[in-house]
Amino acid sequence: FFFDSSTMPTYPLLFAAVSTAETNYKICGEYSNSEHDFGKELRPVVQSVMDKIPKYDIRTAYTYEGYLILCRVDEEVVWVVVNDVAGGQRQAFAFLRDVQRYWARAKTTEFDFSQVLQEEMDHYNTTEIDSLTRVHDELEDVRAVMLDGIDKLAQRGERIVELRDKTEALDHESVQFKKKAIAVRKAEFYRHWKVIVISVLGLLLVLFGVFLYFCTGFECIQKL
Repeated sequence: FFFDSSTMPTYPLLFAAVSTAETNYKICGEYSNSEHDFGKELRPVVQSVMDKIPKYDIRTAYTYEGYLILCRVDEEVVWVVVNDVAGGQRQAFAFLRDVQRYWARAKTTEFDFSQVLQEEMDHYNTTEIDSLTRVHDELEDVRAVMLDGIDKLAQRGERIVELRDKTEALDHESVQFKKKAIAVRKAEFYRHWKVIVISVLGLLLVLFGVFLYFCTGFECIQKL
């Protein structure tokens, strides 16, 4: 590659590295800016970041002694690029997005991480990112956010449907419970009056027996 000073970014990318779950998140590929060997200084710092960063899909950034360390985690692969703090995040995150896409398309056991990092870093460090590319990057970011929002809405819709089904089931159980409660109250009501009726009839029979015991024929009736 031949460097053109007229198109050289003011703050080129300095160091990039990658680690995977298969390597226990130890650096398995790296590349340092060809003009300066930043790897010796930045490798331990980057490895420390890789060890501590959450292992779910995120994009985040850290600062370290004037350096900006930008990270992207996708599918148990951690991508890291180091830039000067003054260089900002746009170009660095665009770089991470491109190398991640390259990996997503390839995904082979013989994938050469270091070669891809080298090719992409040389490209970003020797090519002016024009306004059209910036607009494209912003559109891609908006698209990713929209897709993520759609996924979340779909998941929330599934939860709403599940909640509605549970509510309907609870309503059905509530109706059944009310029916059973009414049936129990009716049964208790009939049982209560049945006891009263039987008690009254029993009392009348006892009185009638007493009456027959003390009275004979129609004499008692006539006396009454």
